[in-house]
Amino acid sequence: MMASELQHRISAAWGKFHGLKRILLHKDASLLERLRAFDATVGSCFLWCCESWFLRAHEARLIQSTQNSMLRTIVSPRRAPNEDWIDWVKRATRKSRTFCRQRRYSLVACGSQHSQTEVGSACCKRWPADMGMAYPDVA
Repeated sequence: MMASELQHRISAAWGKFHGLKRILLHKDASLLERLRAFDATVGSCFLWCCESWFLRAHEARLIQSTQNSMLRTIVSPRRAPNEDWIDWVKRATRKSRTFCRQRRYSLVACGSQHSQTEVGSACCKRWPADMGMAYPDVA
């Protein structure tokens, strides 16, 4: 996949995310409903036509880090008073991904045992979970 296309998709996803921020971060709505809205809007915007993508490992990590950042924002666990930023990012990412896995929401394991077609098909249905291991870098 061309880097510019991936950057365009990430920018479009962030634009959609910020456009729906009032809905996605509304604390009175259930977290599961907010995640469903996130998947239906932001996920669809970002992963449109992804079955044709051939991802390299660094591109897959970029997708995963974008997803993690958005999930951290939605789940938004508070940072402890004396907690380092890096420790908070690790804890918040783990919490948000654990929440999704426990509810069987949105995280598809795209390990190396999947073919490109299976990964593309799965990613079009849900955000990728372990895309960083999907394909090695190609020189």
